[in-house]
Amino acid sequence: MRESGLPAIVFSVDDLRAEYERLRGEGVHFVQDPREQGAVLSAVLDDTVGNLIQLAQPLR
Repeated sequence: MRESGLPAIVFSVDDLRAEYERLRGEGVHFVQDPREQGAVLSAVLDDTVGNLIQLAQPLR
């Protein structure tokens, strides 16, 4: 899945930009910065064991 760029799991968050900044402050490496994708704002991080994890916030 990683080779094709697909996240292994998606977590919904209330405030993606705040969570992105918090996690970056903890040293998390994002492979995709927050960006709008249709009806959601999403970002993708590397979990350091071979998986991509997507964070998503519905846009209202």
